[in-house]
Amino acid sequence: NQTKDALLKWAKSNWPDQAIYNLVDINKNAADELATEINALNAALYGSDAAQWQGETLNRAFKNAHQQKSKKSQNESRPLEPLYKA
Repeated sequence: NQTKDALLKWAKSNWPDQAIYNLVDINKNAADELATEINALNAALYGSDAAQWQGETLNRAFKNAHQQKSKKSQNESRPLEPLYKA
């Protein structure tokens, strides 16, 4: 439950214009790997395998998604080269 609460808090600050009330709402904006791990957390919370869930894979997916987002924002911040060079 603490992980779920932390993810919801993170998502609300990361996507303030989105209506995020549960883990499924996060998946609408999350990268594929992260969405898969969030689904596993959701299944553990509300299914019968709660004792089997481990957070390491979710942590890894979260870090990978964050790194990908950082790389994407770096690429987007580079100005376009001029059409004609002097």
